[in-house]
Amino acid sequence: MKIKITKPDKPTELQKLIAELPFDAASEAEFKGLMLVEELLTLMKEQGINRTELAERMGVGSPRVTAMLNGSSNFKLETLIRAGHAVGATLEQTLVPEGMKGRWVNYREDEIHSAFRSSKGKVFVNPPFQLETDEIATEDDADAA
Repeated sequence: MKIKITKPDKPTELQKLIAELPFDAASEAEFKGLMLVEELLTLMKEQGINRTELAERMGVGSPRVTAMLNGSSNFKLETLIRAGHAVGATLEQTLVPEGMKGRWVNYREDEIHSAFRSSKGKVFVNPPFQLETDEIATEDDADAA
């Protein structure tokens, strides 16, 4: 099996814009807030949920949802959790040490092979495995198996 990883020849407009942002906590918080709102909007669109229905599910007024989705208000973690629950999702977060990169991998617990579970059904590894490579395989080594 050959694995080929491709990268764009030139940066996208979004990548250029992000590269030009000043690195401070306020800018980073605003950017990450906008990314969360974008994810929420995607889930709303996939499920056919409008702003009014989201507000009802969250137990807040429509103006508050509009302000949140327009990026014109700061929101607390509780608001993000409530919004996530309203679209059948949960907010996941972590701190990643400097020099390391974090990446979320979504999987369904029922798809995890039993070899990665304890006798009580708890998943040992989260995620169970992940293959990454920067090299392009040139040929298979049949003797390796």
